[in-house]
Amino acid sequence: MSILNSVIKIFVGDKQQKDLKILQPIVAQVNAFEASLADLSNDALRAKTSEFKLKIAEATKAFNDKISELETEAENAEIDRQEDIFTNRFIKRSSIRSFRSCFKRNYARSFCCCKRNC
Repeated sequence: MSILNSVIKIFVGDKQQKDLKILQPIVAQVNAFEASLADLSNDALRAKTSEFKLKIAEATKAFNDKISELETEAENAEIDRQEDIFTNRFIKRSSIRSFRSCFKRNYARSFCCCKRNC
């Protein structure tokens, strides 16, 4: 079996090395941001957490407002309109994409804040 595994590693590559290659830039970002947080107090770090939550809320606000509006409309609409509202997943998908995008831009910083608080 080990010969087969060795041959597969030659052609496909090592999963662990691929994962490390993906994570290495993230680790570099966390380490770079950690230096800027070294002088902050615990209360200031907690404030950073609130700041990150606010950024995510701002990024998804338009979509969440539209979803609430459509849910309210669905309560009073006819059955065909309700079906249209609930089968249109574009807005929810867009909200999720917006959340992911905002989180991706800030996850190294937020992880660093959590790491310093623990």
